Amino acid sequence: MLRRASALAIAALLGIVGCTSDDSPDPEDRTPPTADTADDSSGNDTVPDEAAGSTVDDDSGSFRIVLEVSDQDTAGDAAAGLDQLLDDYDTQVSVQDDVFVEAIVNDVTEAEADAIDLLIPRSVGSLTVRPVLNPSDSVEGAELLTTNDGVALNVGPAQTTEPIFGQATVTNEFGFGLDFELPEAGAVAFNAIAEQCFEMTPTCPTGQLAIIFDGEILTAPEVRAANFADSVSVTGRFEEEEVVQLAQTINWSLLLSGTASVRTSYETN
Repeated sequence: MLRRASALAIAALLGIVGCTSDDSPDPEDRTPPTADTADDSSGNDTVPDEAAGSTVDDDSGSFRIVLEVSDQDTAGDAAAGLDQLLDDYDTQVSVQDDVFVEAIVNDVTEAEADAIDLLIPRSVGSLTVRPVLNPSDSVEGAELLTTNDGVALNVGPAQTTEPIFGQATVTNEFGFGLDFELPEAGAVAFNAIAEQCFEMTPTCPTGQLAIIFDGEILTAPEVRAANFADSVSVTGRFEEEEVVQLAQTINWSLLLSGTASVRTSYETN
């Protein structure tokens, strides 16, 4: 359920595993530190010889990921995100020229590289909140959306275009769920809608608030407080694997909102 949350220690993705590269881009043309062309999502492009990792066997190679981002702050977040995403692999992550984040995953097979490639979202997801209407309510901008277990709900129009939530953290207090960081600007927008649902005004007659990601309702809890401070907790019928993947996708979407391109390539030893 949705509950009032005090300050939470959000699991911040901090720290960059440093490495140096001889492929530093020219700051004038902002050319990414790789010789391959735009990503075709196959993970099979050719990369320069110097990107290859240490040889373990003839079937292994190196997988390279290059993100071009908007600024230095985003680069740091993206580097930390890659570092966490690839924690199970021998990986070197670096930031070059402030806007290029490069990760080299050593000693992986082509099949493993393809699996890693699938973990990297290419598009920015949309995370919004909208009030839940009565089934018979006819309001301009309202639409039927489904929950993750197939239940259709009549949701009202979006009341804000401002980003509301920050990073998502997996929790397991009363079943698996998510804690969403609520930045100051997002809290203002969220609380304006939460108050309507708490008071069950005509714009939110059910008292429920739908949290929606990419057109699907993650959960639609009853709002039990008119004001939330630092975070919002969401629980539902989530499986562990599902909620971990969901948190990862949401957090990557936040990072990719400042990313111009994602390139991947693979080279055998």
